[in-house]
Amino acid sequence: MLLRYYKFSIVFTLVCLGLGVWYGWAQSGSLAATASMLWIIFVLSILEVSLSFDNAVVNAAVLKDRDADCLPAGDRGGCCRAWADGCGQSFA
Repeated sequence: MLLRYYKFSIVFTLVCLGLGVWYGWAQSGSLAATASMLWIIFVLSILEVSLSFDNAVVNAAVLKDRDADCLPAGDRGGCCRAWADGCGQSFA
């Protein structure tokens, strides 16, 4: 069931790791250097995922405190008190 949602992400990750192995072997010709490059790719990918989740949490917290008029809803616009402190103009 979950594979249906994550199939592309898993395939993309495996392709990227495979490209990393190929590049590491093509550049060094050494198994140790290739493993080292694969470790760096793995650590950087974990860092990217953790920073993306952190960014999503911060964005959710900011959006939670916004006014309903501030959120995009077609072309109605609206003044966001968090940004403009009750201004009379529209941000469309």
